[in-house]
Amino acid sequence: MTLLQTAPVERASDVNDGDAYAKHPVSTGAYKISSYAPGKELKLVRNDAYNAQSDPGHMHVALADVIDVQLGVDSAERDQRLLSGQADADLSSALTVANHAKVLQDPALKSQADDAPDNSVAFASVNTKLISNVDCRQAIEYAIDKGTVLNQLGGQWGGKIANNLLTDGIPGAQEFTAYDYSVPKAQAALAKCKAAAPSLFGSDGKLSFKIAAQVNAPDLQNAATAIQASLSAVGIDTEVKLYPFGQYSQYCGNQDYSIVHRLGMCLANWGPDWLTGYGMLDQWITRNGIAATGSQNYAFLDDSVVNDVEKHALASGDPSTQQQDWVKMDHRAMELAAYVPLVQRHVMRFRSARLTNVMINQAGGGGYDLSVFGVK
Repeated sequence: MTLLQTAPVERASDVNDGDAYAKHPVSTGAYKISSYAPGKELKLVRNDAYNAQSDPGHMHVALADVIDVQLGVDSAERDQRLLSGQADADLSSALTVANHAKVLQDPALKSQADDAPDNSVAFASVNTKLISNVDCRQAIEYAIDKGTVLNQLGGQWGGKIANNLLTDGIPGAQEFTAYDYSVPKAQAALAKCKAAAPSLFGSDGKLSFKIAAQVNAPDLQNAATAIQASLSAVGIDTEVKLYPFGQYSQYCGNQDYSIVHRLGMCLANWGPDWLTGYGMLDQWITRNGIAATGSQNYAFLDDSVVNDVEKHALASGDPSTQQQDWVKMDHRAMELAAYVPLVQRHVMRFRSARLTNVMINQAGGGGYDLSVFGVK
């Protein structure tokens, strides 16, 4: 199992329906938990009960005596600790874009940075229930200058421009471009939409809606502002609205709320729990991702073609057939302009100079593998 929050546990250890398990977790690896303060700190020490014969490749030799994981630290404080040498690595997050220039301009700091793809996509959903005409949605696709968005997400260290939904790390994924950046094409599609669906436009003759971004994600906030400028250039009026991270899907994933409050687009990052087309697309673009509240399918796309192709893929035991079906779903979602893929994310990981045996584990989402860390 590669999901960071998942591990098999013997039934005898899972007492009281798991309520007390966190107080005495099972440790079968090279490290065991010596202390845990929820939301504050986790300490790992070498596991004296570890069976080294279970690891014939010697991939998980405990090189460090103690690993002290600090929890609940905000992004600014994390960056400060890393750059000042108070911390050795950030296990789950990357350096914020605000500190990229500082690292890149200092040769010593740059030597401690790693360019790591994390198999996720920064995207903007397009609410298919609020913006129900496909020509209007396609106008949005054509209007967005993804180059300016990439700059807000870290430039070359932030990733590369995305034009479709499946990332490079997904087996069988195929890159394609459904919409190039074109103001004339955007204006033509918008005019076609206005002729076919005038009710989508306000009394001023303009299409208008809100763009959602997360309070604690300044890079996505800046990306939302860049998108706002692109849409304004073709005559689409928008307002950027910020929502808290922990409740984001309660707003963007609530169809009734999004319509009443005119949430036309929501910016977020999306990546699979495991690297397959199903892991990437099922909750993102099919009806399975739609709920009364808390939907992950922020576009509320419920398309029979997408849903039926997924059923076909799941009924097939042939990996090649399944991979072709994931690509078909990708093409169909882009044809319907339900999502604007912005950037295939890369992140700037940063580590202290004293760490050894540093490895980025793509199966774990592109983060550092703390189980193999050593120190000089």
